[in-house]
Amino acid sequence: MTTLGIVPARSGSKGVPGKNIRLLAGRPLIEYTARAAQASGVLDRVVLSTDSLEIADAGRRAGLDVPFMRPRALAEDNTPMVPVLEHALEALSAEGWTADRLGAIERNVLRIGIYELESG
Repeated sequence: MTTLGIVPARSGSKGVPGKNIRLLAGRPLIEYTARAAQASGVLDRVVLSTDSLEIADAGRRAGLDVPFMRPRALAEDNTPMVPVLEHALEALSAEGWTADRLGAIERNVLRIGIYELESG
């Protein structure tokens, strides 16, 4: 079974501007998420979904894979998570990569939940 971790990290936070790349104890917040995902031992690939080049660069430096950029239309305040995950899966599928399970990793929660994907 192949397990994919997706880290959704959009720009435009109203509460804490730039929170994904803000430093916490000398490291960008996104780095803590990357380390937690990599250390979990349950993910075969960890992909960052973002609309920001700055966040993408910070994610790459932290070891996240950034094979695509998220469209702005999927990075609004009220964008539900499901279309964001669908976009990521479609982009990865276009490059020939599929997963049996998916973990959505919120960068400010630092928990990993694994959900079975229906194969179809």
